[in-house]
Amino acid sequence: MKGAISYLKELFGLYRLYGRMDLQWFLQDSRNSLILLAVDVVLGVADLAGLMLLAVRFQGVGGFSAREVLFFLAFYETGNGFLTMLFCNYNVLNISRRVGRGQLDHMLIQPRPLAMQLLAEGFAPVSGCGKLLVGLAVLIVACVGLHMRITPVWVLMLMLYVICYGALQIGQSYLWGSLAFYIPAAFEEISSVILDLNGAVRDGLRPVHRRHAPPAAQRLCRRPGGAAPLAGGGPVHGAAGGADGLSACPGAAGKGSNSLADRPALRGGGGVSLGRGKGLPPGNAPVSDS
Repeated sequence: MKGAISYLKELFGLYRLYGRMDLQWFLQDSRNSLILLAVDVVLGVADLAGLMLLAVRFQGVGGFSAREVLFFLAFYETGNGFLTMLFCNYNVLNISRRVGRGQLDHMLIQPRPLAMQLLAEGFAPVSGCGKLLVGLAVLIVACVGLHMRITPVWVLMLMLYVICYGALQIGQSYLWGSLAFYIPAAFEEISSVILDLNGAVRDGLRPVHRRHAPPAAQRLCRRPGGAAPLAGGGPVHGAAGGADGLSACPGAAGKGSNSLADRPALRGGGGVSLGRGKGLPPGNAPVSDS
């Protein structure tokens, strides 16, 4: 019991430290930081707008009313925002990048348990809160529209579902990301690809050019039925009918997290070639690169 209390105290101490660092980064250039946060909010709204407009236009989707669809979308955005706030920094969520670049080895010599480092390093309560704010705001609007009775038990259940949603996302990212131990160059982006597949139900099927997807995603999308079954959808007819064999692969572009803290263009990171024997990152690549 004392060991668990000590572990939690150290973990929350690290949260406080990383939260203070994130706030200092935000205050260094408040104007640009506010612009980036506003862009995150706009992107969060855009994530929900498409399906919501369809639901309003057709008076519901799949037997659910437009307000019920709005509630589902709000839960989705809240779960994603919670995940982004906790794990968006330093490629903690896209673990295959750290494994593929050999950066996970650096963590093994640190004087703290590996699990504690992974739980704390990605925490960004200021720069990574944009999607969570959008999700909570839309959730309040949806609850008011549905005349829901909010009780403490309801709030606790919502928190539990959000945590379970985050655990499922993390589990998929880490399970598939472990492939980077075997073929680092080919599977460096597999975590971001798998996370994108989870958005297939929301985003639908979109064409992806072969050169934008790592070899692992290309082979995955050439399977019978495409990659949609992995995202919870049914078989995709004609999945291999495109000229590049990826015409029915949802989310294989590997965009990763929607958070501004995880975009290569804003962090100065460049593209990485994933061909065999090529594209290995330099040994002095910073941990925070995306």
